[in-house]
Amino acid sequence: MITWPGTAAVRAGNAIAMAATYEQYVTGVFSALKRGDLAAFGGAPLPVVMSGVRVAEISPVTAASLDDPAHVEYLARWRQENQRWYPERFEITVEGTTRWLRNAVLQAPDRLLAWLQTPAGEYVGHLGLFRCNFAERHCEIDSILRGRADLLPGAMTPAVQTLMDWAFTALDLHELRLKVMTDNPRAIRLYERTGFTPTGVIPLYKKTLPDGTLRWVEERQTPGQDSDRSYTVMRCPRLARLGGLRQPPK
Repeated sequence: MITWPGTAAVRAGNAIAMAATYEQYVTGVFSALKRGDLAAFGGAPLPVVMSGVRVAEISPVTAASLDDPAHVEYLARWRQENQRWYPERFEITVEGTTRWLRNAVLQAPDRLLAWLQTPAGEYVGHLGLFRCNFAERHCEIDSILRGRADLLPGAMTPAVQTLMDWAFTALDLHELRLKVMTDNPRAIRLYERTGFTPTGVIPLYKKTLPDGTLRWVEERQTPGQDSDRSYTVMRCPRLARLGGLRQPPK
């Protein structure tokens, strides 16, 4: 089991070794969760609580989902239904979703995707973490998506807060970050409720690929091209969310 030595290595002046050890710790936690080992979650799915009542739970997406047609169908359908909120629009297929899950999620060492479910096991949506900077100890909140609008109204806010609190404590992150499409004010309001603050805007430029895929990128595709969309950049330092520093469990 990989253990996290805390800040002692930094105090000893060994920042490079500290970053390497921290990377091993975080990627080890993610790898174990993807194998279905819930030790980092306290041995069970993370509980999502509203008004003192457990209304949902967060559990990692594992390799078993590759062999579960229902899981792949959820991911594909939810992505299709929410295309407008993504910086890329393309034909969604079960085959493509399976490849994405295998290659871009399960095989990405610094990425964790998790299901949001009711206590009865109904799938509500998903959320995750991605793009960890191990030297500066920050990570992006990623893949926040409600798939079922008819289940658990209001649960996405405490669900995101639950994942944030776990990331700050169990992973000892200093900060969480995200980029959200500026034309998605509902998502921005959700993130503000969880403690994120807007810190900037990144212009995006439309790019059409040969296969018809539309992609909004940060670089102009032609001289003088106008931006027609943008990212809102948001951050939440650990102190803003927890009000203090905590060490992860040994």
